Amino acid sequence: DPAVVRLDDGSYLMLYCTPLEDDADSAAQLVAPNMVASHSAQDWQVRFSASELSDVGPDGGGPGGAGGEESAGASAASNNGPGGADRTSQESTSGAKGASLASSTHADQPKVIPDAPPADWEDAFGFVQEPDFRTPVDYFAWYRDLAVAKPKDNAYDAYAWFMPTPWAPAPAGAPWPEFRNMFSNRATRGDPAPWAPDDHPEWESSNREAQHVLAQFRDAARYQNYAMPPVIRDDELEGPTPEEPLLFSLLLPQLGLHRDLVKAALADAWRTEDGQVSSKRMIDAIDTTLRGAAHIDEGLTLIEDLVATAERALVRENARWALRRGVFSGDQLVRALDTLERLDRNDDDPVRYLRGEHAAMMDVTQYVFGPLHADSGPRVNRARLESVANTSGSVDGQGGRLSALRDGDARATVEAVTAHYRELAEQMRIGYPEYRRADISAVTARYLHATPLTEEFLPNLSRMHQLRARAEASRRATQLAMAVHIFEEEHGHFPHSLEELPAEHNQLMTIDPFTDEPFGYRVDESGPTIYTAGENGIDDGGIHSPRWDDDPVDGSDDYVFWPPQPR
Repeated sequence: DPAVVRLDDGSYLMLYCTPLEDDADSAAQLVAPNMVASHSAQDWQVRFSASELSDVGPDGGGPGGAGGEESAGASAASNNGPGGADRTSQESTSGAKGASLASSTHADQPKVIPDAPPADWEDAFGFVQEPDFRTPVDYFAWYRDLAVAKPKDNAYDAYAWFMPTPWAPAPAGAPWPEFRNMFSNRATRGDPAPWAPDDHPEWESSNREAQHVLAQFRDAARYQNYAMPPVIRDDELEGPTPEEPLLFSLLLPQLGLHRDLVKAALADAWRTEDGQVSSKRMIDAIDTTLRGAAHIDEGLTLIEDLVATAERALVRENARWALRRGVFSGDQLVRALDTLERLDRNDDDPVRYLRGEHAAMMDVTQYVFGPLHADSGPRVNRARLESVANTSGSVDGQGGRLSALRDGDARATVEAVTAHYRELAEQMRIGYPEYRRADISAVTARYLHATPLTEEFLPNLSRMHQLRARAEASRRATQLAMAVHIFEEEHGHFPHSLEELPAEHNQLMTIDPFTDEPFGYRVDESGPTIYTAGENGIDDGGIHSPRWDDDPVDGSDDYVFWPPQPR
């Protein structure tokens, strides 16, 4: 893949590389000289003061705030269940509960940490080492060295070139567009469908303004890896010295902008040309957005996992509606399924984000029971405890919960937190149908009341466990819907049962993760119906429940993937 670098003197440098495992896609990429010059052994940690963050307005740094559904991830990780947040909030509240890390972004000139073998941080189980309350453990260094070890092919550099941040414009200098499309307004958006420029002039105007960032998004999405430098704010919670920040003080990428790009790329694919939706443009949009979601999913935090899950869900919904509306047929249908099978895979380990949650809890526990002394046991530091409560958004007025913390709670907190996450890791790796949402909740209930710290910060991740199962059902069912339509094109009729599908399709994609048995499937005069049995694991006849078991319909929590259901 050729890449052209424009140098400061106006000349150009052409670079060539050959990624062996990449597919046939290739595109020339124009990158900035600072992206080449940045490859030096600089520390990747960057600090921003509160004034730098608050003073930047629309003229200085583009839109602020995390926005989108990612803010809801904080509530999904809390003991209070799922929730939402205002799109206009300046920052995500993911640190408020469950030790989830805060959400924002950094798009200053890329800085690279030198390549070096990681320290021996982790135990055999994969979690970061526990504090011994004698020798401090630098958990921020663990995150920097392991969680965001700088890859050689890092998409972050490409994103940082054109995506603004709340405190700095993108180096490319082009204004960030205001996205107005079929997915930009939750209250009014309908089902994905073709749209004509003359029928939606506001969408067309926004689409034209967004073309430059969509082109850069397509290029950035084709990088193999993604790692975000750890960024902290000066007014956020820090360790004993300014050089020892805590994981609670981390700011993550501004995930709302990435979500906007995914929505805009998919909306652009539905734009008609001569009254038709281009199957090639739709497949290219699916390709780009799935690659982009994979970048976000490389993070170690719960909020990144939630955002990547939501992005993929939107891609699958659009793929099913494109099939329903006749966008795919013949070779293009085969190509669409191939794209989904290559790029929408389930090869991530849920323990990945559990590691980040566990490390944040270890870090804050060590901080609260400090400073550490080799000649004495851990003691509660009341000033630090108050700082933790204020910074994380915790409310210490509910029965004086945190104020009840005692010196003896230090080791009890560490033991309970580690046992909690190890048990969750074992159950989540096995997953449905053996371990359902109630089983995950039961694990947290056993450890929640160990100490005031666990009561305040230990998250109930049962909702996340369920959302991942729903996402897996959606992934398989979307590919299955395409497979049965390919069968229909080849044989003139839909398969009477899923067992009729050829070997390459009659495997994992036919299995409902909620039951470990085949999806609900039937064929009538209107075509096939594909549905999951949902949380209760009972086939309720395919009575569609739009909100699954959150609001069953006639006692059914079945969810119908095909035909796609109107909103």
